[in-house]
Parts: sequence; structure tokens; C-alpha cells
Amino acid sequence: MHNTRKRQKSPLILVLITLLMTAGCELMMQENPDPNVKVRYFHAPYLYPTGGVCYQMGIGDFNKDGAPDIALSNYDKATVSILIRDSENGNFKLHQDYPVGSNPSMLAIQDLDGDSYLDIAVTNQGEDSISILYGKEEGKFEDEVRLSVSDGAKPSAISISDVNKDGKPDILVAETGCNTVGILLNNGNRNWSEPTNIPCGQKPRWVLPTDLDNDSEIDLVVSNRDDGSITVLLSKGGNLFGTRTDYQVGTYPRSIDTVDLNGDGYLDLIVANPGSKNYSILENNTQGEFTTTTNLDSYGAPYRLILEDINKDGIKDLIGLLYGNITLNTGEVKEGPLGCVEIFKGEPNGTFSFTKQINLGIGAVDLATTDFNADTHKDFAFALSGLNKAGVLYGDSGFFAKSEERISFEDGAGLIVVANINNTPQKELIIAPSNVATFHTARLESKKLISAGKWTLNRPVQTIVAEKIDSGNDSIDILLIEKDSSNVTVYLNNGEGVFQKKGEYSVKDPSISHKPLPNSIAVGDLNGDGIRDIVTSNPNADTVSVLLGDGTGNFSPAKETIVGNYPTAVKLIDVNRDGKLDLLFVSSKDPNDQDDQAPSRFVVWFGNGDGTFNKDTQKRYATESAPRGILPADLDGDGDPDVITVHPSSGTLVIFGAKSGGSFVNLNSIYAGKYIKSVYNWDINNDNLTDIICVNGEGTLTVLINNGNMNFTKYFYFVAHVPLSGAPYDIDGDGIIDMIISNYASNDFSLLYGKSVQ
Repeated sequence: MHNTRKRQKSPLILVLITLLMTAGCELMMQENPDPNVKVRYFHAPYLYPTGGVCYQMGIGDFNKDGAPDIALSNYDKATVSILIRDSENGNFKLHQDYPVGSNPSMLAIQDLDGDSYLDIAVTNQGEDSISILYGKEEGKFEDEVRLSVSDGAKPSAISISDVNKDGKPDILVAETGCNTVGILLNNGNRNWSEPTNIPCGQKPRWVLPTDLDNDSEIDLVVSNRDDGSITVLLSKGGNLFGTRTDYQVGTYPRSIDTVDLNGDGYLDLIVANPGSKNYSILENNTQGEFTTTTNLDSYGAPYRLILEDINKDGIKDLIGLLYGNITLNTGEVKEGPLGCVEIFKGEPNGTFSFTKQINLGIGAVDLATTDFNADTHKDFAFALSGLNKAGVLYGDSGFFAKSEERISFEDGAGLIVVANINNTPQKELIIAPSNVATFHTARLESKKLISAGKWTLNRPVQTIVAEKIDSGNDSIDILLIEKDSSNVTVYLNNGEGVFQKKGEYSVKDPSISHKPLPNSIAVGDLNGDGIRDIVTSNPNADTVSVLLGDGTGNFSPAKETIVGNYPTAVKLIDVNRDGKLDLLFVSSKDPNDQDDQAPSRFVVWFGNGDGTFNKDTQKRYATESAPRGILPADLDGDGDPDVITVHPSSGTLVIFGAKSGGSFVNLNSIYAGKYIKSVYNWDINNDNLTDIICVNGEGTLTVLINNGNMNFTKYFYFVAHVPLSGAPYDIDGDGIIDMIISNYASNDFSLLYGKSVQ
């Protein structure tokens, strides 16, 4: 029976490409036998590109549509990025960037000129100034207005408050280079006073306007990095402040927030101390003085502190953003620069109890809270300087949904395949560790990976697929390619998930004098005898090899065909509906040959039905540079397989739409994330349209929801550090597809849980 595509699209078909870090890729076809009618998305942050290395963020409704938008300062690009939220679908539009001064750091948002549009003030550390972006219609901004502060100020923090009670918001700046707080009074009509400077402690990093003594005047609290203190300045009315009072806190204090902990009607202070990895809690004696200080230990270095009632019990909770090395609540230490949120639940007695940690991503440097989706639950927005992205993490029933969980495995991380290898309802995992010459069958039990079988090889695995080869039973067998090998090794399944090595089959044609190094495998019946055959791509030899099977796991000597230039992935599918499998592959110039200028192509060779292909009728299509994977998928629901070519280095997917007779047309290119490692097609939201999932080496998972007519809505999620491979897998048995992801950098696995949205 031919391995042709079913004419009716099934949401239960999963096609997987595992793309290697170098030139190779691996193509797998798997089936999920259990119908899943739940709509599922992955419970992890949505990520959106920004205009540079983001430093700080703010939230505001810039276009007055009722949906919160995001602003970020880009330290390296001297810009502010604006991300407008689409009130129709909840996604954020592509960032718009506005020039400001050198090295913009912190920003503040408020209507400064009384025109009802929100404005943005940002500190420029590189040139002793602040920039104001005045808002206008449609969420746009006018060109910056730049205001000078003190010479050598190196302004590092900014706040907005009406300190002189004239009805106009004023600007407060922490001048790190001068050890002062600068106050710029708003004179109206976009005119500002020269700064009035008030001394504080050493290297101020945060300035918080608040009323500490309940006199309806604005007081100031400043964190001073170098002397481990905070400065309290009580207002004397107007823009005058009394004698400063300094209070010792932890090391390198930064973020400050207020809360009434004991219910006496006066605001107490909490300070985040990244240097000493704790929070200082200062109790107000009702006169704006602080007599009692206690410390709350953190699991890392808290750079940002927010007090917010996220579980809706009427008591504010403590949310800290950690940066650098992080101690997990299990005691395990993870080296930075990581970004993690820790949540301490506020208790009725004014104390806090640890609740959970949520991993955000590489280089998370700022955090904000709001209700983005109007579901009455608080959501998080955060800035990822390590990825140049902004993230949104949606709240779920008061606290946040499960983020990724990390688990280890005895031989470390590697390639993953999901398959039903022992004919039971539960699928198993096949794991080929990256740096160990083995492969395992494994199962998840109590969130632990348990090896069910281990097979020793000559070298670590480069490519592994799970396919039925032996015609004598219905079990899934294993084919693999070891690193630097010219062979495909076949392991036959005894029907109970135990594999026996059948043999190693060379992809080298005896009539050709070279050593091909295959990197991808496709399996299908090429000659109509009902027995599955093998095709490999051999990029170093510029060939593809065909090995015809005999049904027992043995294969005939390879026949190699020159394809012209560097083939990096192969797939077998009947694209012209003649009942014969056709060969699809992608090729490009050899990355190891500087003189090779061959174009990048997607190529179709039509099958003759006898194990050969007709090169004379081939069809070739230009695609983007360095394709490393190919994925057939019916994207428009017409029953014909469309094709996606995968380009890891540029992070793009190129969509080719199927036409009659096995022809294709290049439709569009989609950015999916840098260093794509794995691509899957799956009907995620059960609308009978094929969606796309990408695992990316930059540490993201991209979900492309098919809107029909080859249009997709894109969602980014943070997953882990340098993913190597991934696979859909129902981890917790709830009928919703989750993801298990292999992490190259940390040599472990991440479990990412799916979420029902019905």
C-alpha cells in the first residue's frame, strides 16, 4: 500500500521536523490515536519583538481603545518601542520605534499636557537629559522634546507626580551621578522649569512619590545603591521638602513600593535589594518615620518589586523579578542571566509566604502588571533584554498558570521522538542523547523521565525516526543515523517496545567513489510492493540515496542520484495524485565551500513507481537562503499538501501553496523565531485548519494559528535555554497536548503544559 496522503485532512496527523544545529534535519510522521476536542494553547508567556535591548517598560492605553498598550526603552538603540494591543484578537502589533536620547533607561507614563493622550518621559543616561514623547491620536507620538538635567547627572530613574498641587504633573529624576533628586515643575503648555536638586544618598536608583504621613502632600522615597540605604523626604508643601532621613536596608537597593501591612491606615515600605538577595520591610510609625525593619529572603537578586493583589483576597501580594543566578524553591541553583518571577502571598497578619516561581526568559529586566484581556485577573508584562522581546503572561484564576517545569535524564538531553512502541494506549518517548552513544525508550512517571530500555551505539545519534519497517508485525521500528556515519541503522521492534538491531545499511552507491554523510531520512513504499523503502539526503556528496526494503528490515544496496547541490532534507509524498510517491527536498549552497554560489531551492522529483524518480520533469522553486527542513501540510484545507521550507538561521518559514498537477507557488514568508529546531503541524484550536508549532534555539516556542487563506496569527512563548528538540506529548493525561522540550545548554528537559481555552 502506498504511503500517500489521506484525501481528507485529519487533525490527528502530526508531522515533525527536528532540525539539527548544523546542516542536518530529521523528518518524522506520527499519529495521535486519541481524539482531542479541547482547544489548547501553551501556558507560557507570549513574546513580541522590540526595537533593541529593552531596559524598562510601562503600560498605558496610548490609542484610547480601552486595551492596555506597552512602551519599552531600548538602551542600545536610543529609541522607545511602542506595542499597540489589538483589541480584536488580543495580540500586539509590530513595534513602532521613536528616537530619544543616548542610552534611554527608565520611563514614566502620564498625560503631561492635558490633551487626554498619554505621554512618555524617559531618562537618557548617556547625555544628562530626559526625553518627552507627547502622545497623539491612534497611539502615535510626536518627535521627542529633550530637557536637560544637571551636568554629570546620569539620570537613572524617573517618576511623575503633582508635587506642588497645581493640577499639573511634574517630573522627578534620580540623578545618579550627582547624588540628587531633580524636580522639573510643569509650567503648562509643554514648558518646564529648570530642575531643582535635592540631596539624597549615594547613587540613587529609584524615586517613588507617595504620601507617607497622610497630610495629602507628596513625599519622596529614594533608593541609594552605593550606601545601602533609602532616603525619605517629607513634603513641607509646594515643591519644598524637609530634612532628609536615611534608613539602612540591604545591599544595592533598587525598586521600592508601598503597602499598608498592619491596617493602621499608613503606608509601609518594601525595598528590593538585589545585592543581598532579600526585601527590606519598613514599618511606618504613622508620622512618616520608620522604626522597624525586617528582611524577607529572596530566591535570587530582585531587581523589580511590585505589590499587587493578584489572587483577589483583598491583601496585596509581593511579586519580585529576579535576575542572574536563581535558586529554585527545590534548592537547585540555575546560573544566569535568567529571568524569574517569585510570588509571595500576602497574609492577613502583614507577612508574606512563598507561593511559586515562574520562569520568564533570558535577561528579564523589568516587570509590570495590568489586566490585558479584561478577565478580572492580573497579568504580567515583562522586558527580555536577552532576547530583545516583550512578554505577556496571562493570569489564571488569581495566580498564574503552570509555566515550564524542568526535569533531568540519566544520559542528558537530546533528540526526542514520541511513538506508540508497545501497542498500549500510552505513547512512549524515544530519546537519543546529544553527547552519549545511546538511545533510550522512556516514559514519564510523576514528572520523572524513567528509562524503559537502553541501547548502546558506536557514536551519538544525528537523526532518528520512528516508522513501521518490518512487514511481519504492526509495531513501530527505529531508524537512525549516527554522527559522521554513512549508514542507516535499523532496530526492529518485537511488539513489546524492545528493539533488536537488524543491521547497518550504507547509503553509499558502490559505483560512486566517495563517502556520503546522510543527515535526514524519509520512509515510504517507492515501488508499489507494499514494503517500505528508505530515502536519505547526503549533503556533503550532493546526492540522495534510495534503499529498497524487503519487508524483513533488510535493504538492497543504495542507489545514489546527484541532485546538483547540497540537499539538506527529504520527504516522500504523492503531490500529483498519481498513486506514486514523489520526492521533495530542499537544497542550497554548501556552507563549507566559499566558492559554492548555488541558489536555495525547493525541488520536486516525480516518482516512477519503481523506486526511481523522473528528473526530466522536475520542478524547482526558489526559496530563502539556507533551507534545512521541509514540511508538507494541507494549510488551506483543499486536500492537497502544501509545503513549508524551514530556514533556521534567519528564523523564517516559507509557504508554498499546492496547485494542480504537483505544482506549487511561493506565497509568503513568516518569521517564526531564531534558530528553528523543530516544526510541527497540528490543528491546535480544533477548527479543522492546520496550525504550526516551532521550537526555536533562541529559547522560544512559536505557535502560528491558521486563520485560513494561508494567513496566520503568531504567538511567542518562552520555553527554555537553547532548545535542541521537542515533541507534543500529553504529559498529565488531561487530553490536552503538552510539549516536552530538550534543552541543549542546561542538558535537561522542559515540560510545558497545554491549556484548554474552552
